[in-house]
Amino acid sequence: MQAAYYYVTQRSEQMDFHLLHRRGCHKMSVKDNLAFIGTCYAPLQALTVAKIRFGHRVKACYFCCQESQDRTNSFTPPHP
Repeated sequence: MQAAYYYVTQRSEQMDFHLLHRRGCHKMSVKDNLAFIGTCYAPLQALTVAKIRFGHRVKACYFCCQESQDRTNSFTPPHP
């Protein structure tokens, strides 16, 4: 298993939560003020670290953190 870099948006998203991304995610906006969470081996590990730092209002990106997907911790953006 290879480690990856994880980031979380520092400002709450429009949905009133912070979003966790893996480096290279095409949905991670360069406009967002990102905080480096660390190098983690799994999205669930990164999500745990993010929740310690930012509270329980952190959700994993549906596109880059699929291993940690469940109904309470994932976010799928609405379709336009």
